[in-house]
This record gives sequence, structure tokens and C-alpha cells, in this order.
Amino acid sequence: MSKGLKTRRELAAEMKLHSTRHVMDARVSHVNFEPKEFAYLNITRISSQLVRKDIECGFACLEITSCFSYNLAAFPDANGKLSCELLPSDKYNNSDKLIYSPIFNHFSIP
Repeated sequence: MSKGLKTRRELAAEMKLHSTRHVMDARVSHVNFEPKEFAYLNITRISSQLVRKDIECGFACLEITSCFSYNLAAFPDANGKLSCELLPSDKYNNSDKLIYSPIFNHFSIP
């Protein structure tokens, strides 16, 4: 396990409504994903997966350099899992595609 990954997990334990990442990159020292409740960015996704905890979706996005935001189910399915959609852009570059959703929250960099 790399030291950078351990730092990310330690920071995640302190988070409540948003995700923080430390990137081992000269351009970025950390990034906060802020939630927009009941919103869905309707663009082509990089991938989708089911997660047990919301923070897992944030970490999945952090592991893919082309991921800039994500849609996360507002409520778990019958198996207790949340749908996580990793996205290659954000609400600022696609504001016309950010729509109301009764079942998703959108997370992006402020």
C-alpha cells in the first residue's frame, strides 16, 4: 500500500458530506467534492459500480485521473448498496446537463 493511499484513507475517516483527496501531483494538493442534493449530471460516464458507503465512490473517482465528478444514489438499493457513476467532466462545464433527480446526488469540485 502506498503512503499516498494511506493518507487518503485516513482523511476519509474525518469526512462527513464531502470527499477530500491528497494527490501526489505538483499541480494539486487536495480536492473537495461537494454534494448537490437531488441533482444528476446527465453525461456519458466513465464507469459505474455499486458501493456500500458514499466515501467509496469518492475514492473510486480519485483513482481515475480522468474522473472529475460523480453521481451517487441518494438511497441504497434492497441490498444496501449505492449506485456510483464516475464522470469525465463536471457541472461547471456541463451546466445544461445538470438536472433534478429524486434518486441521485451529484458531487463535484467547488
